[in-house]
Amino acid sequence: QPAFGALLVHPPQSWRDSNTAWRASVFLHGIVGRAGFASVSEDVIPRLFVLPAGRYDLTASSAGLEVSVSDIEVPANHTRMTVLPAATGESRP
Repeated sequence: QPAFGALLVHPPQSWRDSNTAWRASVFLHGIVGRAGFASVSEDVIPRLFVLPAGRYDLTASSAGLEVSVSDIEVPANHTRMTVLPAATGESRP
């Protein structure tokens, strides 16, 4: 039985400011596009993923913009938090 950890994902500040809907998906590291993991709840900020301990890649999208973060370590019996960077093409203040 693998040990589990949690991943909290915060959207980029611009997505929070605009209150735009967004989605996030987590995949085993190096296997983006294959079966992924869904968050515990899609309507809560930050998104919470409960995952077997290991390394993961993350993609998130909102209003046609997408961001990715690669090689996030989710340690057993701990919570890792990540704040997504602004999407490419998004203006920064």
